[in-house]
Amino acid sequence: MDSLKRLLEYCENRIDTQSITNKIENQKRCLRFQEVSAPSVRVQYANPEFKPYSMEEIHQDVAKMMYNELVGCLPQIETNDGGIPMIRANYGVGILPSVFGVHCHIFNGNMPWCDHVGKEGVKAILSKGIPNMTSGFGQKVMDTYAFYTEMLSHYPKCKQAIQFYHPDYQGPFDVAHLLFGSDIYMEMYDDPDFIHELMELVCQTYIISMRNIKQYFNDETEEFVYHWHHLFPGKIVLRDDSAVNLSAPMYEEFVKPYNDKVLQAFGSGSMHFCGRADHWVFDMLADENIKAYNVGYMSNLVFGQEYIHKGAFSQNKPVVAYMLARPDLENFDFKKYKTGITYNVWSSSKRDAEDLLSFIHQKS
Repeated sequence: MDSLKRLLEYCENRIDTQSITNKIENQKRCLRFQEVSAPSVRVQYANPEFKPYSMEEIHQDVAKMMYNELVGCLPQIETNDGGIPMIRANYGVGILPSVFGVHCHIFNGNMPWCDHVGKEGVKAILSKGIPNMTSGFGQKVMDTYAFYTEMLSHYPKCKQAIQFYHPDYQGPFDVAHLLFGSDIYMEMYDDPDFIHELMELVCQTYIISMRNIKQYFNDETEEFVYHWHHLFPGKIVLRDDSAVNLSAPMYEEFVKPYNDKVLQAFGSGSMHFCGRADHWVFDMLADENIKAYNVGYMSNLVFGQEYIHKGAFSQNKPVVAYMLARPDLENFDFKKYKTGITYNVWSSSKRDAEDLLSFIHQKS
């Protein structure tokens, strides 16, 4: 707790609330395809003064989890980048699976992973119907946000500037995959009705649990939601990482209808996926319920710019937190992609981050 209080004091003494308000407004302009003076670029680096705790420690101690979350905000507090300081209950991809009774464990210090239960285990889950939302990580997530609220109440500038964002609920198909395991892909051919039944239960549970969590904080501003140190159009951010393994017809049958149910329940949202997903991404871009996209680790810069221009921009949909690797910075067209997109860039230090921001602004 002493380390957390020391870090909160550090943040309180350095937060410039007007600067953060300006960042938020600049991101809104970018996401509305309005003219901006400079691209919105979030930088990431490690501050050597504040060492993060291990994954095991933060899952056992909510004060250490908040500390780690705040460490991730330091670049947004210490530099004039485009990012917004924000924190979440960071229990990993297994939050919703755990509510269904699936065990999650930490392996080699990484984020928790789920012990898949296979078809027989899923049958048992289906037989019970919608689970108790306080089971698994459910109550722990709610208690974590309550703790964050209490701690920030003692630091006025932190309370004003540091936003909460919703936890990693994945997307309906990702959750189903985490419950079932990789055999789900074969089961979609062997017993499609069974998978649809699972998807429907996951979808209903997702909506109920997300509504429950959102009562603990306000993560929305105008037509945007706070997430990953950025603004995202809509009210939630879904993930479709597992769906990149599917063909376009399988995506249309087993994934899109349930995504749409969740998105419609909240009004609209944004979508994240890792990988290129060339085979269905351009069809997904036409989905009226999805207002923006975040692409994780799209390593092919040529396709990345094609995806932005011919895909998202052609549908008048922004790209949020586009990840640029250091070698790509020289060849990326920041003049062409100055608005309608926000960025995420890793750097080695605060000084390096400031140099990167200067370089990008000169190129734009």
